[in-house]
Amino acid sequence: MIVPATMEGTPSGGMTMPINAHIPSGCFSQDEIDVMVAAFERSLTLLGLKDRNDQAVTKIAKRIIELAQQGETESGAIAARILAERQPSGQ
Repeated sequence: MIVPATMEGTPSGGMTMPINAHIPSGCFSQDEIDVMVAAFERSLTLLGLKDRNDQAVTKIAKRIIELAQQGETESGAIAARILAERQPSGQ
């Protein structure tokens, strides 16, 4: 069973993360979900993305899940990969 992650720093602490909507049911342990949520939060913060309804946020969530499915287990490494992939060529 997948337990919805919550956004840290919200008064209610109960707002569901957009990344959870894209995580296939039963495919990840809670620890793996926690890693993806941490990578997601870190990526959005470093990219300055605040609108959770932005298409870029959805693309990032899906890419993080792909990286986790490929075996990446460190949130920092996932976030670094997201940042690198979002940089224009030649930078």
